[in-house]
Amino acid sequence: MDGAAEWACETYTRHASIRSEPEILALDMADVSPAWTWVRWSLAGCAFVLLASALLVGQHPSTWNRLRGELASGNVTTVWVGGGLPARATGTAQVQVRWHDGLLWRTTQVLEVSGTRTPQGAGRGDGASVVVRGDVGARLAQLQPRLNVIHESYPSGMSGTVLGWEVPGWTVLGTLLVWMASAALLAFHPRPWWRATRWAWFWLIMLMPVGTLAFLVLAGPTPLVPGPRNPVRRLTGGWAFLLTLILGAGLAS
Repeated sequence: MDGAAEWACETYTRHASIRSEPEILALDMADVSPAWTWVRWSLAGCAFVLLASALLVGQHPSTWNRLRGELASGNVTTVWVGGGLPARATGTAQVQVRWHDGLLWRTTQVLEVSGTRTPQGAGRGDGASVVVRGDVGARLAQLQPRLNVIHESYPSGMSGTVLGWEVPGWTVLGTLLVWMASAALLAFHPRPWWRATRWAWFWLIMLMPVGTLAFLVLAGPTPLVPGPRNPVRRLTGGWAFLLTLILGAGLAS
């Protein structure tokens, strides 16, 4: 019995190693053509440029009350006011106010009202429904006497939103194109195997452009970045979906 058990154990071990070794070798030493690598790194460069552009020129929506608090504390010394009514004019007009919060831009919209009744439904909550009677720049200067108010034309042209940030239209279009190319790479790549399954990467790249950049950098061999210790253990789709929801809420806040 001992000899038979030993023989069965040895046979099982041999067959198990035959089944597992190809998978491990495929994960550790997969031969990816130079064309796939070139496409991946080209898209990664584009995604990085788009992310940096969104951070530099993108504007995070904020509130009038937050701006008032920043002015009262002296954290904001310059504001850019776009739109508004002409001098001595009456009526209503949308006004956009922008300011720097560190290296980032923040923006809010208010309704400037002069010499007329407040429109029905205005003044409820934050955002464009906030009503300011009189010149918006002058009202802000009352909160901070040394405030530098720069008047500018109301922004025109196409814009969009990426992760809660208002960005120029070209940034939105570029982000969408890079995402579509990355999704095609995910679908047709022989093995997007490093660190996460194919479904996990699918959910993560929905966080444009942050998740897309993470996929392009981490879904394969990356210089100066060590490979996974256990290539067989990868992030699965369910956990990636939850992670996408959490990170998306954090990035948009």
